[in-house]
Amino acid sequence: MGWLCFNLINEPAGVDAKTHARVIELLVKAIRRESPQRLIIADGRDYASTVCAELKRLNIAQATRGYRPMPLTHYRASWVANSDSFSIPEWPILATWQGYLYSKAKPEFSSPLIIETHLKKPAKLKIKVATVSGPNKLCCRVDGKIIWQQTFNPGPGQGPWQTVVHQPQWGIYQNIYNKDYFIDIPANTKTIELLLESGDWMNFNGLSIMYSDKEVSQEHKLKIQPQWGFKCPIIKYDPANNISHFAGPAPVDGQSLWDDHLKAWYDLSREKTGVIVGEWGCHNKTPHDVTLRWMEDNLKNYAKAKIGWALWNFKGSFGIIDSERKDVQYEDFHGHQLDRKMLELLQKY
Repeated sequence: MGWLCFNLINEPAGVDAKTHARVIELLVKAIRRESPQRLIIADGRDYASTVCAELKRLNIAQATRGYRPMPLTHYRASWVANSDSFSIPEWPILATWQGYLYSKAKPEFSSPLIIETHLKKPAKLKIKVATVSGPNKLCCRVDGKIIWQQTFNPGPGQGPWQTVVHQPQWGIYQNIYNKDYFIDIPANTKTIELLLESGDWMNFNGLSIMYSDKEVSQEHKLKIQPQWGFKCPIIKYDPANNISHFAGPAPVDGQSLWDDHLKAWYDLSREKTGVIVGEWGCHNKTPHDVTLRWMEDNLKNYAKAKIGWALWNFKGSFGIIDSERKDVQYEDFHGHQLDRKMLELLQKY
């Protein structure tokens, strides 16, 4: 007798642990009435990124995903909003900000972006707002005092946004603005903070500090690699440093993928709960050499954790067959185009 196994609910999001557990328990009981020994797998919450401690008592397996950082794995993916504005992926990533701000409605991520500096001259903070999820109030504090605030109310029809995006499952608009805002920063500023005083979340395509006087005009840009689900780091800004004006935390690399995500799933697996990376992979617009370096770091982590994985996909833009990458020398394989380097990397682990 063959068994068909699949996730109960694909990548659940916007649901609290109690509600999630109640629904999953109903499904598990119904399945076990008909097939008591069947393997059951449930994706983690928050798009399969969060371990579900509330499900451990049900004696089922849990699945996560390997799409971190998403601007690398889904660079220029047609189904991902605003993906054409992502920076060309690198690995490891030396960017200093993930580009998101969250309100207190998301306490696990909510934090201000803090820039520590010592500006001798007046300047302008330039921010490029990308996507705004529901009504939000964005504020800028200088040395603890609010000097600027802007409300955002995405909705239908025309407005300050570029594209209307309605999310009926949540009953909100998540419009794409792609709009610049300028904030005057006074001389002798030591701390600049950006925060969401109220609302849900928003992300940004750009942030820079600008100077303009009789002698010279300058714009120093903070590199952004948008990535969901992180508290903001503390950024240091030195206008006199001609090598790197901005400095921040450690780079995003294989170790950070372990620390920030996979370790929690490894810990769950040690509590006699089955764990699998139900999907992982990288879209064909990401440079091939970057893709392979990123994949190997993930494979090392999966091997270290002794967690199984499933590549998305075998054939297609993420796969080893007919992926249509422009920077791969393919090998003919029974009438298909085989990415031999990717195949051998997967076989290595």
